[in-house]
Amino acid sequence: MTALALLFFVHRLRSAVLLGAGLVIFLAASIACAAAQSLAFLIGARTVQGVGAALLLVGALPVLGARSGRRRGRSGSRSGPLSAAS
Repeated sequence: MTALALLFFVHRLRSAVLLGAGLVIFLAASIACAAAQSLAFLIGARTVQGVGAALLLVGALPVLGARSGRRRGRSGSRSGPLSAAS
């Protein structure tokens, strides 16, 4: 649900901005997860980590499509198994 809600912002913001913001949020939340002292803090940090992951997903797909040019089918075939594995 979060990725679908954030898809709205792709049309408003540049994809690279979303990709960078997602990376920073995901990294900060990962550090917060490692430093968690309680279960409640860990759950909160994992929630923020999920928002960062959704931003990464929504921001990365248009960037991959723009970078691949004519070989769009190949980039899609590469990103599909990667997203399925995560």
